[in-house]
Amino acid sequence: MATRKAPPKAAPVVRRGKEDRKRLPADLEAFARGDEGRYRPARPDRPRLQDPRPSATIPGVRNLDARDFHDRRCETMEALLPSLSDESASAGEDRDHLARLLAEAILTGQHRGRSFVSFDAFVDVALGLAPARARELARHGAVQLGLREDQLRQLSEETVAVFVRSETALAEKELPGKVSIVIDEGGNERIRVEVDSNRAAQVLYAVGGRLSQLAADQDKGAASKGAPSKGAPSRADAPPRGANPRSRRT
Repeated sequence: MATRKAPPKAAPVVRRGKEDRKRLPADLEAFARGDEGRYRPARPDRPRLQDPRPSATIPGVRNLDARDFHDRRCETMEALLPSLSDESASAGEDRDHLARLLAEAILTGQHRGRSFVSFDAFVDVALGLAPARARELARHGAVQLGLREDQLRQLSEETVAVFVRSETALAEKELPGKVSIVIDEGGNERIRVEVDSNRAAQVLYAVGGRLSQLAADQDKGAASKGAPSKGAPSRADAPPRGANPRSRRT
């Protein structure tokens, strides 16, 4: 009669103490714990626009204007690319111009106008420029714009929308002028529009027309913040102090 073979013995399980276990690096342990603050630093609070469009490429800007803004600047960048391989003194101004445009591309998030996922993807695909080289030029351009290296980051939605709308207004009406970004020591973002005095009225009229909707949104936001909550009586409706709210019988 055949005998059944005994099942093979399972390998013993060795349980090590906590002291003997190999620990992960601190950043990986934070990631495993779900400590989002460690691997995704909190961004400073910035004003957000009232733009309910789920498909908006640049908040506060029409998608058509965002594409035109990107294409217009990308065309200028492409024309300046030969200056990178030209060591002559005459090409220096073109290189500086390209550097400023790349810096402003980071500040405004220009790549979103054509739905690029990032600045690096934009310069690599659209310009054929290595991202490291593009960021090096952008840092040089930031210095020319009067910015520190740590200020070379995407600006608030409101600032970007005003910048893109203002530049689009000048381009659409073919008006002379320059729109630039200024950031002071306190980190306050400003938009500067430079025009000749003899065309100032036309430029301000065109820019103001483009910014009217943003101004209306700001007025609505300010009104909603100052409005009393529902169900709460306003001070105007409250009876005067000491007066009997009931009507007196006659």
